[in-house]
Amino acid sequence: MGASPGGGTVDTQKEEAPLGGDGPGSELDEIEELRSVATPGPWFVRILDDTHAMNLIAVSTVEDTGRGEKWPGFDHGELIAATLVQEPRHVDRADGRWDENAAFIAMAREAVPQLVKEVKRLRQLLAATGVNMAPEEPVCAVEVSRKEKRG
Repeated sequence: MGASPGGGTVDTQKEEAPLGGDGPGSELDEIEELRSVATPGPWFVRILDDTHAMNLIAVSTVEDTGRGEKWPGFDHGELIAATLVQEPRHVDRADGRWDENAAFIAMAREAVPQLVKEVKRLRQLLAATGVNMAPEEPVCAVEVSRKEKRG
């Protein structure tokens, strides 16, 4: 489940249309819809610090200054997500990959729309060349069948 623009939840585990589908309501369209209602990008990793959070690794709409600003020296309204709020321990990962997780979230804001666009472009190319894809197969496990032309 994910958060919706109205503060509720969005079911991101729907089983309606497979990722391989191109029709209305396809999972690619759902991904584009989630992107369109999310905070505009680009997003950046911020390394912040304050007496309440101690170490704060966040995803933000503003680039990191490298100064590790302490609250209230940064605007909390610029933050998208946090992967570490150390003191008190509100957000943490046992594996210690706070920086890596924040980098992935920030990168995904720009990469996911590009990947959706590329998948759609490749599907159009496949359709134009007569390559058939089974619509019930997800993109990551597609088996492509080609019609052999005998001369």
